[in-house]
Amino acid sequence: MKAWFVAVILTLTLWPVMAESGWSVADYEKSKDLDSTRMYILGLAKGFEWANADLAARRQPVLYCEPGTLALVPQNYIQILEETISNEKTQNADAEEFHIAPLLLEGLQSTFPCDQSHPGKLIDRNSP
Repeated sequence: MKAWFVAVILTLTLWPVMAESGWSVADYEKSKDLDSTRMYILGLAKGFEWANADLAARRQPVLYCEPGTLALVPQNYIQILEETISNEKTQNADAEEFHIAPLLLEGLQSTFPCDQSHPGKLIDRNSP
């Protein structure tokens, strides 16, 4: 019972941070081992998947080109995000301030590039 209560309190405590569109790398790294963080990353990833599906249905260039035979699981998205964060930290002193949503998209774009033309990587990594 205590564990359940602690989980609820922790989730409610983190909710304002996760509800904010500008969750930074520093915020992510403080709580990356929590289930609620993994759920947040999965939510971002599913949002990009839905955006891709909508763009494809409208016959517009998609954001990234995931192979049709590949079924990604939450850990795949987390690995892509962490690799992108690691790369950014080696190139940018202020990477801790970058928002993780565009970094995840950038990671998906570099992991699954398209042969067709598509919108490039997000330039402003601090925009929500």
